[in-house]
Amino acid sequence: MVIRYAKETRTIDKRRLGGPGVARVVLRELKAISRTRSETGSLEMSPAAIMRARSFGLRANARARVLDADELKAFFDALDLTLF
Repeated sequence: MVIRYAKETRTIDKRRLGGPGVARVVLRELKAISRTRSETGSLEMSPAAIMRARSFGLRANARARVLDADELKAFFDALDLTLF
């Protein structure tokens, strides 16, 4: 399947292609295409709706990083905005 192929990391002409990030994007796009086709009536139901990233050995990119008060102030200073 195309998602498994996209997950494989390979090098072509010194360029690194594929990988888990690429596979997640491919899965997301396939689901969007199938959903659109089912919503417009081209498909009776979306076959990609049941596809889960876990079933392809992909895990979500969890982000737990938050800015502390000094970083937030620096961010707003860079935008030339004031917090209060």
